[in-house]
Amino acid sequence: MTQHRTEIDQALGRTSRYAAMMGLSGTPGLLIGNYLIPGSIDLANLREAVTLARSQGQQMQEPRPAAG
Repeated sequence: MTQHRTEIDQALGRTSRYAAMMGLSGTPGLLIGNYLIPGSIDLANLREAVTLARSQGQQMQEPRPAAG
């Protein structure tokens, strides 16, 4: 670890800045698709968030009809 201290410190700094930009101030924090969950979440709600994110992802990937 000592050998990679600079790289580790830089990675932690970047991660901390990204978290702050998203409004996360502690752990746990989850980003699932477009859903930001700043805190703990039970399994049922986690599954619901994943299902919603997946369904939205599929909608975005469906081919659009050609204009004409």
